Amino acid sequence: EYLFYIGCAGSIDDKAKKTQQSLIKIFKKYNIDFAILGNEEKCCGDPARRLGNEYLYDILVRKNIDILKKYDITKIITACPHCFNQFKNEYKDYGINISVKHHSQILEEIISNNKISFNNKEKQNETITFHDPCYLGRYNDEYLAPRNVLTSCTQRNIKEMKMSKQKSFCCGAGGGHMFMEERLGNKISHTRLNHAIATKSHTIATACPFCIRMLNDAACDKNIEQQVQIKDIAEIFIKKII
Repeated sequence: EYLFYIGCAGSIDDKAKKTQQSLIKIFKKYNIDFAILGNEEKCCGDPARRLGNEYLYDILVRKNIDILKKYDITKIITACPHCFNQFKNEYKDYGINISVKHHSQILEEIISNNKISFNNKEKQNETITFHDPCYLGRYNDEYLAPRNVLTSCTQRNIKEMKMSKQKSFCCGAGGGHMFMEERLGNKISHTRLNHAIATKSHTIATACPFCIRMLNDAACDKNIEQQVQIKDIAEIFIKKII
């Protein structure tokens, strides 16, 4: 039924791989019919476009559309909001319309359609905050699904940062800055991590591999990586059902 589009980060980044592995276990457990492209999968083209290489972007999009048509793919699940935004919105300029769901939306559907008994072994006073990925929230107006997943499987209220939802703040990876080094002023990732730390939450949750990488790197820069947990919602979900 679905193509599970792994994405570049999900293929090569060790932390993003944990998200994809968690999702595959969840999909299998709740009978989500999916397949992956394996070595035929290419980058969606988002980094090329954001960095201004429209020529490379055009090549990647056309090759991806050829693959989608080859396998008659009409539905996609992706764990990356950048890929989500590309397939949902920007590929339309090439005359193709695909049904695209972010993994937060699929997890929300799984919870709604199944009577899941979540285990909650952590201490009652443990708290959680959620960082809104730009391409999930402000670009595509999806704020509820990831929060509904978290509150359902943790039975905890989310402690919102001072800048969240429509007024959220970038993790620092936007505009191709995932691949660039900021040398002037404060790093955006450090500023955003400070917002999360200010909530005094035990866990910082998000739903984007770029955000996880940037926030983890900021925690390492501050030497607090052992003091704060930064996880994708899929990693939190899977631990609540095993």
